[in-house]
Amino acid sequence: MEKPTLSVLMVTGAYFPEVSGAGLQCRELVRQLQSSVQLTILTTTADPAARMIDKQDGVPVYRVFI
Repeated sequence: MEKPTLSVLMVTGAYFPEVSGAGLQCRELVRQLQSSVQLTILTTTADPAARMIDKQDGVPVYRVFI
């Protein structure tokens, strides 16, 4: 029997291409973990022109406008 893939939701106040300390730490964690777990990013944005559904570094990113 195959081992189930672990899915992880990363939640942060900002994520690339927006710049913040937490967003940069989250991005580095994503880079380190993406080969072993299935990742999804949930973040906020203050930019109404930002893509609400995106892919960064091969990982789906969902943005909520605030």
